[in-house]
Amino acid sequence: MQSDFHFYAIGMLANHAGYSDDEAIVIATASQYVDHATESFPIEFDDGRIVETTMTAHYHVQAFKPSVQKKVFMCFHFPPEGRTTVDGKPAFSYRTRENSPIINSLLKQIMADRHEGTYEGLVGTNGIPFCMYRLGIAMHTLADSWSHMSFTGRHNRENDVGKIWFKKGEKFKPQTINDWKWDIAPAIGHLECGHYPDQPFRIMKYGLYDLRDKKIKIRARTNPIKFTNAAKSCLKWLNRFKGNDGNRSTAWDETQPAMKCVKLLIKMKKEEAQDRIEKLKNTKLFDSHYRKLFNGKNDYNQNRWRNDAIIPKEPKDPWGETKRRELLRAQPKPGFEKSSFRLFHKAAKLQRAFVLDQLFW
Repeated sequence: MQSDFHFYAIGMLANHAGYSDDEAIVIATASQYVDHATESFPIEFDDGRIVETTMTAHYHVQAFKPSVQKKVFMCFHFPPEGRTTVDGKPAFSYRTRENSPIINSLLKQIMADRHEGTYEGLVGTNGIPFCMYRLGIAMHTLADSWSHMSFTGRHNRENDVGKIWFKKGEKFKPQTINDWKWDIAPAIGHLECGHYPDQPFRIMKYGLYDLRDKKIKIRARTNPIKFTNAAKSCLKWLNRFKGNDGNRSTAWDETQPAMKCVKLLIKMKKEEAQDRIEKLKNTKLFDSHYRKLFNGKNDYNQNRWRNDAIIPKEPKDPWGETKRRELLRAQPKPGFEKSSFRLFHKAAKLQRAFVLDQLFW
């Protein structure tokens, strides 16, 4: 999924569930920043202290590294189904399964940690407890499990996509140019299927290689249904964290503004997320209910948490060369210890550790 869901839909759903504006924005920003936290290097301060970052996204040649595929793609975007059985025998599936079981287990663990007070004293300078950052990151991965279903986070033939068809009117029409355009991409995630699995309006069919039968099988994908179910799943967990179980006023209700906005995003036939967002922002519905929530400093900026936390000692863009950097020398800003930047990376580290431990011990 893209920023229209990870940030705006999650923020609106959190608001609907009764979270304060500040809480909703932290949850939504943590959710979206998962797609932008490409920093994979230690940060060294003048006093010799070194802070390790936790990379949650990667877009360069290092994506071919198994360690990146396992620690980044599988832990945050393509959670594997994991241990399963095939013909009654134990097996392991790298395929992403919608409503990911392992992320549901992670969310239960986050709730248990909060109940037990494991990180009770860890609160950001903004007054938002640490568990909200963990919740936001988990929302991203849970949502992606719906849109990334059947693909895997590793470089493998199981991500080999054959022909693609888009539904137009009542018929599915072949996409010959798109077949050729995306087939040159590596078989990692859904790269051979382009951005189509992340487009909420898209209804399509595509061939996907089946390792067991050793052939391409045709799969159907109705994204409007998947995205609606993802939104319902995320709202369910947002309500559970808020203690709203059984509260009808915060349940899924398509007559409420949040659900109407989510439905609008799903219906907008715009290929780029930013175009869908701008179209939503120009509606009276958004203007009446969510203009204030996402106004000014609350709107998403991928550099804000970084800029609020540290001052890099680099004359040029310190984040533009992350794939080659071994160390970033910087000066911490006041409040760094409880900055959103630090809490995000700590939360990401805990999610990575949980997923790796559950899948690969």
